[in-house]
Amino acid sequence: MNKFVHGSIIEDLLNKTKEGKIRLYLNEINIQYKKWNRGNLAIKNNSKDDIKQKVDLYNEYYKTIFNEKYIRKNKHNRDGFSMNHPIFKTVLTEFCYYVFKDITFIKNGSLILGYRNPLVKISIEYNQVIGIGQEKILHFIYTDENLLIGTNYELQYKAEENMVWCKEKIFVPVVIIAPYQVLTNNILSQSIVVTKEIKNLFPNCLYIIVCETSNNDFKPNLNFASIDNIFVLRKQVGDIATNPVYTDIVWKMYQVVSDFLTCEKENYKSMITKGILK
Repeated sequence: MNKFVHGSIIEDLLNKTKEGKIRLYLNEINIQYKKWNRGNLAIKNNSKDDIKQKVDLYNEYYKTIFNEKYIRKNKHNRDGFSMNHPIFKTVLTEFCYYVFKDITFIKNGSLILGYRNPLVKISIEYNQVIGIGQEKILHFIYTDENLLIGTNYELQYKAEENMVWCKEKIFVPVVIIAPYQVLTNNILSQSIVVTKEIKNLFPNCLYIIVCETSNNDFKPNLNFASIDNIFVLRKQVGDIATNPVYTDIVWKMYQVVSDFLTCEKENYKSMITKGILK
């Protein structure tokens, strides 16, 4: 699983771009990216002060990469990147990785944190009736990449009369974090549909949306039962970010995920002390 998705984009672009202004821009961005990356990796815990440090590092790096000279003003200007370019869209995703990387279950290897496609559907399909027992009949359908917390599983299955097992690896998410620069009505509508599909497979999964801002026309139908939480990190409406990311919102987001991962264990401990488990 990819952890440093934003850094991977920069590295890939550097490998492909050998000269010109874009190369110069990428070198400048890469210097600041490495500083941001090192700063976050030096933080080993998730106290409120640690989260504040991560937020401060993000706000500083955000100002660097969203510098006007790196943003393409129009389609005829090749000396920059469009706002929809992955180099911009992945910054928030990597920030979210840094926020959650120091959760105990992730640090001790019980759970995996990374960027990948979540599974939304398993279908049973075969090419021929005769000989169906020799085929792999499970087919896996995935949706767009998000930041996931979960674990890997290997599935094995076979026809009753067959001696050969089919093996498939899947990732079972317990938390899905869907990051967006700007949250729109369309994004929310699509997310509701996707989340329902995911929760049909993984009903206990926590699904949260994280965005920098919401756009000016955002008027959500708040009946999004399949989505557990939405966090607007800048407490702002509008496509252009003017507010900083606020520590209190990021801290609350961290607590929601951390509490979700520990609640079952703590609930049972509490019930045991009362002597009643149901």
